[in-house]
Parts: sequence; structure tokens; C-alpha cells
Amino acid sequence: MFAATGDLVTNRPLAAETFRQAEPAKAECLRIARAYARLMQQQTDQGQTIEAIGNGFLRNHAEFIAAAEAEAAALPASIREDLAQARRYAGDAVAQQKPAWFNGGIPQTMGFARDKQALLAAIDPSAGAALGAELAATEQALAEQAGALRELIIRENRMPDDRFEGQDREAAIAAARSGWAVQQPGFELLAVRIPSEQWARETRWTFSNGTWTFSDRSRLQVRLIVADPENPALAIDRPINVFKDHQRGEAMIGVPLWGADETVRPSSCLLREHVGSPLGGS
Repeated sequence: MFAATGDLVTNRPLAAETFRQAEPAKAECLRIARAYARLMQQQTDQGQTIEAIGNGFLRNHAEFIAAAEAEAAALPASIREDLAQARRYAGDAVAQQKPAWFNGGIPQTMGFARDKQALLAAIDPSAGAALGAELAATEQALAEQAGALRELIIRENRMPDDRFEGQDREAAIAAARSGWAVQQPGFELLAVRIPSEQWARETRWTFSNGTWTFSDRSRLQVRLIVADPENPALAIDRPINVFKDHQRGEAMIGVPLWGADETVRPSSCLLREHVGSPLGGS
């Protein structure tokens, strides 16, 4: 976990989780060292192994913390630049009547800002809260600007890519359907798309309530294209994160990215004529 300082840039959500485990992880290393101090003093084979592993961990831990603190110092300016860039994109999109920007550059830039803010909040909660407020204000402003182009955005929206061809495709879809059925019983499914080519595996140790827990799971986002219950001319793209637990017989569970009661963004709506024939209900 702590050897991967590159995650601070390439996988900020994972880096944030790693940082949150930093204090209990170091405490656990020191607890083990105290428990085996006699063997290390005697320089037995087992004692030498424990000492080498412990020192390696502490070195990685110190380097990770130092890199995280350096990253945190640079994050506020970087986040504010992302927010400013998104606002510039939105202003240009409205002025030039280019709705596609609300489905491309703007959400991508805001995604970078959200990941950076989450990492900053883990490292420096006070600074993270301040940037979180700025991020929320920008998201509200963008939503209002997108509303001005709502009809154009929806008209230009197209179906997501469909790249996944794994043997467990149908099982993943079933888990996604089950997850969304909790939010919207009796929904009408029009189509399914899975943009990723493969599962993304996540392994980690987490300290909670005085206990360390190991998790080994994979994630795949399934996009359910469902009928809009309020407008027969529209469909709604519902992203469902499906998690496969490798410790429990590859069991799958679907977790919706947004709830059915949340305001549907224009970027999530499609004209029914761009979808095709329905696949059946929930």
C-alpha cells in the first residue's frame, strides 16, 4: 500500500484510502516489533526477517507520508485551476451553443477536481472542506448552465460504448439490474452497455473498530439504459458499480452511482429513438 506513492497522482481515491490507514498501519507495525523484540535482539532467522520487513515498511510509510504532504501543498491551486477551467468550458459551451462539452471536457475536468479534493480532505481535512465548498458551488453553477442547453444536450447524447465481453457479463448485468430494482421497482430496461474492457481489481487492508480487515474485490461499471417514467420520449442512463468479491465465491452486488430520487442531469438523458427496442422489465 505505502510503496505506491504514484497513486497520489494516478489513483487518488486509492491514495486517499491508503493515507487514512497510515496511522493505524504504523501502530500495527510497531506492535509487532515489540512482540518480537527478543527475537530481533537475538538475531534469529525469524527475528532478522521480521526486522527487515518492518524496516522496509517504515521506510515506505515515511516516504508515502512525505509525498502525500507535498502533494497536499500543491492540490488547492490545482483544484482551483480545474474549477476555473470547467467554468470557462461551460461559458464557452453556452455562448457557442456546444452542448457536447457538457458530456466531454466539463465532466472530465470536474472528475479530476473531485478526486483531488477527496485526497486533500484525507490528508488535510480543513483545507479539503474549504475546497469542497468551492467545488460544490461550481457544480451548482455548471448545473444551471447545463440547464440552459438541456434540450440540445439531450438531443446530442448517444449510447455509451459497450466493450466488455467477459464470461461473467450476464452475471454482472443481473447484479446491476438487481441493484437498480431496489431504487426503482418495476423499471423498464431498454439496453445495457459496459464501457470497460475488464474488471478493475482492488485489494486492501482496512482498520476499523480496532480490527484489520482484508478485502479483495473487482469493480465493473454497468450502464443500464432505462425508460424515463415521466417522459415516454426519453431514456435515462443509470450507472451501476458492480463489485465482485473474490473472498466470497465471486459473489456480485450492484451499487447505483446515483439514487432514483436525485435530479437527473441532462448528460444522463437520451432520446428513446437513439436507444433501440426494450429488453424487458426489472
